[in-house]
Amino acid sequence: MDLFKLEIKRALLNKNFFISILISLIVISISLKEPWQFRGEYSSVEAWMRGIGMGNGIMILFIPFLVSIAYSTSLAEEKKNNYLKYIYIRVRSKRYLWTKGIINALVGGISVLLPAIILLIVVSLNFKSTRVIGIDPYMISNDPLAWIMNYDNTIYLLLQCMWLFFQGIIWATFSFIVSLITKKFITVIMVPFIYYIGANFLLAIMGLGQYTPPSSVAPYLVSGSTIISMMVQPILIILIIFSISMFYLRFEDEYYL
Repeated sequence: MDLFKLEIKRALLNKNFFISILISLIVISISLKEPWQFRGEYSSVEAWMRGIGMGNGIMILFIPFLVSIAYSTSLAEEKKNNYLKYIYIRVRSKRYLWTKGIINALVGGISVLLPAIILLIVVSLNFKSTRVIGIDPYMISNDPLAWIMNYDNTIYLLLQCMWLFFQGIIWATFSFIVSLITKKFITVIMVPFIYYIGANFLLAIMGLGQYTPPSSVAPYLVSGSTIISMMVQPILIILIIFSISMFYLRFEDEYYL
């Protein structure tokens, strides 16, 4: 438990964690420029969606990058600085890696959850229209969570925030697993990001837009989204994580330090 407390303190006080949140808030602010000018006409739902990933919203394109820089590069940094060998004198390697992996996942999730919650508070206070304009009604009707808007927009957006938190956990874990087998910061950051962009491009040209990584993160982006389509990318990433883990365990003596 002392190891967990120490590591989570390091993670939450890490400057990269704050940089990740700051970048997200800047991107969201830029994306809200148009809705803010016409906030009397926009609902909180549309304003939030535009801030995160619709229209000019580009935060959604950088989810893997944002969660990676928050804390996922820390293990690679410890390897590069030869810090791990001193840690392993006092703590079993597997215990340390499990603890660090769990905390990294939580911090990755929090790094995208906090900006989303801040955005939710802002739009709830400033966007009072009950209409949802500028969004294809067919698209919204196919969002698996859209029925919740019949009862409460805020609850709907809270669930979208929690879905972002889950996605942050998944992508941060992807980055952390990559860091098991490399000391290069750029590799830890770029491998998940390249997969994210590459899979988005390939699946889109194949006519499978509802299965792309951005559509999984933000299911309201495309029509035809279902619970199954939302889960395709998380399942694929979990399989990638498992495969890299098995590779690491087979050659762990080479990659520990």
